[in-house]
Amino acid sequence: MSGKRQHRAAPSSTPWDGKSNGEISPAAAIVKACHRDMYRYRHAPTSLEGEAEFFNAYARDACPGCGSGRIESKGFHPNGVRRWRCNSCGRSFTPATGTIFEDRKLPVADWTEFLLEALSFESISGITRANRRSATTVPYWMAKLFAILEGVQDKTMLSGDVQIDETLYPLAAKDQPAMPDGSKMPGGFSRSKICIGVGCDNNGNSVFKREGLGKTSGAKTMAAFGGHIAPGSRLIHDMENGHNRLVEELGLIRDIQLQGDM
Repeated sequence: MSGKRQHRAAPSSTPWDGKSNGEISPAAAIVKACHRDMYRYRHAPTSLEGEAEFFNAYARDACPGCGSGRIESKGFHPNGVRRWRCNSCGRSFTPATGTIFEDRKLPVADWTEFLLEALSFESISGITRANRRSATTVPYWMAKLFAILEGVQDKTMLSGDVQIDETLYPLAAKDQPAMPDGSKMPGGFSRSKICIGVGCDNNGNSVFKREGLGKTSGAKTMAAFGGHIAPGSRLIHDMENGHNRLVEELGLIRDIQLQGDM
């Protein structure tokens, strides 16, 4: 390594930047124009038509800073978005304050597309390529998304007919544990996999929990679902022994189904 900082080409760059269409082939010219048009669309200013209506539909009844209800309307920003002032702490705020859209520099439509891609299991590198973004931008957006979603399931309660199951996902290669002799752990060992517990009911509620590494257990199942299943509910599950403690401690009605039937 030379120690010199390496610079990547800007996401909007093409090999033909700085050249007129007369200096490049027709194929290169149309690729360049398409790439530029898409980049400008995705980096449009945040004052697009319809955004003010989107934000103003979210009415504030309390200050997002101190929680006081002593707030008063202070008119609108030049972009048409409503603003308020708290008479308790003096803070000014808008409908976007305290949300994922606070201090945004991109249109809501662009954020919405990112959320759809992220929740559709598109990879970070895939979103970066599709949106012509810097390699650092999408991870930052993901961090904001996870911060907003922190605790969102805390009050979710499953009741009635409740189904739970677990699935195992392998750890990344760099995080795979090794055997005592330093060799790679055999693929059949569940300690090299993340256990994800999923629960849902017939009321449309769902809970997703990381249960740690390896196969589930009574303790893991209780930690994941003990506070999210109403006592007396009917639990539909497979023959996993780790679910027994959940059934016993919550007084659930057991309904065992084979794994393929769930």
